[in-house]
Amino acid sequence: MDKDQRQAKRENEILTAAHDLFLEKGLPNVTIEMIASRCNLGKGTVYNYFKSKEEIYAKLYLLHYQTLMQTIVDVEKDHDHVPVVPRLRRHMELFADFHMEDRKRHMVLRQCQDSIDMGNLPEGTRKDLLAVNAQTYELADNLFKTGMQEEVFRQANTRWLTRIGIAMHFGVIRNLIEFPGDMTDDEQLDYLKLTREVILKGMRRD
Repeated sequence: MDKDQRQAKRENEILTAAHDLFLEKGLPNVTIEMIASRCNLGKGTVYNYFKSKEEIYAKLYLLHYQTLMQTIVDVEKDHDHVPVVPRLRRHMELFADFHMEDRKRHMVLRQCQDSIDMGNLPEGTRKDLLAVNAQTYELADNLFKTGMQEEVFRQANTRWLTRIGIAMHFGVIRNLIEFPGDMTDDEQLDYLKLTREVILKGMRRD
């Protein structure tokens, strides 16, 4: 194992420990000392890999969302011959499944995202965050552009459609996870399916 592999392995160990502690105790209640102790490391060793707890938030968020985006990219490569509406629907299903399959993880990642101050992050981490966010929007933008060319979606600013679609879809997912009410799991899945169809219908040409 070379130096880079050892560093990546240690970073993943620290992130795993942080994730577990965040689940157990909540973000505000976890300190660098606690993360270090969970890994059997000294506090200073953790700071050799992460400059602050905020960088741990950012890297943990990246670790999961880069995996999600790679899954969506791989699906898109295999389905570029499929009509645009089923492709977009599949992207939305993957995004929803990612959040709904592990609701505690969703809560941790949302809190990590909400706690990040981009100005306080190392440049490399900041660029990685911007890149994964840009990738999310670019994938949707490209699908909407394709849909316009195929005269499936209404003619509009593609970024506007992307922002509307993501905000509506993620808003419903977040609400279901944080305020599930009295819906059963099956009812929540049906509710999400209806949400996707309402969004897609609203994007289509009149």
